[in-house]
Amino acid sequence: MKTLILFPFIILFSITTTNAKDALNVMKVNAPNGGESWAAGSVHTITWVDVSTPLVATASIEYSTNGGSTWITIANNVPNVNGNVNNNYSWTLPSISSSSQCKVKVTIGIHSDISDNNFTITASAGTAITENSFYNTVHAFPNPANSIVTINGSELLKKADGYGIKIVNLQGQEVYSETKHEFSQPIDISSFADGLYFINIIDENKSVVVSLKQMVSR
Repeated sequence: MKTLILFPFIILFSITTTNAKDALNVMKVNAPNGGESWAAGSVHTITWVDVSTPLVATASIEYSTNGGSTWITIANNVPNVNGNVNNNYSWTLPSISSSSQCKVKVTIGIHSDISDNNFTITASAGTAITENSFYNTVHAFPNPANSIVTINGSELLKKADGYGIKIVNLQGQEVYSETKHEFSQPIDISSFADGLYFINIIDENKSVVVSLKQMVSR
């Protein structure tokens, strides 16, 4: 008679998982991502890729000048396309003092990504207005203003090529632009929210030659 001996055995296995939530919710800021040097008042493109779920049609963008300790809004409700494509936003950099600890953060729904490393915003000639030949001769008035503002005061602004104007708020958002401006003509600011703005006078190379602080108050 044959005896059947059964040996109990245990199958040991392990399951290694990645965080399914993280795997399905991926987004990445591509630019600026560290090492760039951008001038205050210049225009650059922020780019990011979003393959996260659930799908969200808009993004919020912020920047920091202190390595991410605090954040300032650049824009909300920026169109966002989900998929392996670059989203982009044209950013007019704020007229600030130089900082080498800048980062950008893009937030889409509950997910966000930040520049991997710091980039630099350098003070342009317009930001360092105390060293600019226009400083004591170009003025915006009245200041504060509530409906119109006029720029006047320098013969240098009457050059044949003309100068343009870009007005940006503290978040670096462009709220007014004119490629050639006839100085002494008033600018309508009645639609501007109360607050501080920078009137950037730009030359034919789109370089800021002087930046004037303008308060809007009602």
